[in-house]
Amino acid sequence: METIESPCISVCQMNPISHFCRGCWRTTEEIENWVTYAKEERLEIIKQLHSRRIAAGGRGRRQASRRNKRS
Repeated sequence: METIESPCISVCQMNPISHFCRGCWRTTEEIENWVTYAKEERLEIIKQLHSRRIAAGGRGRRQASRRNKRS
């Protein structure tokens, strides 16, 4: 079974206005429930992240700073 990994990039700061994480653009609820979501739910959230970032005036996705970043 294919695993859809978390879009977290270890920049965990919630925007008090939009209520989205400034790193991954998920809501607190989406972050907390990520492990319980089915593959389809995870894919739907990931599809929404780019639109959220653009709507908030954001630029391209930040580079991951997580410890397990692939070389």
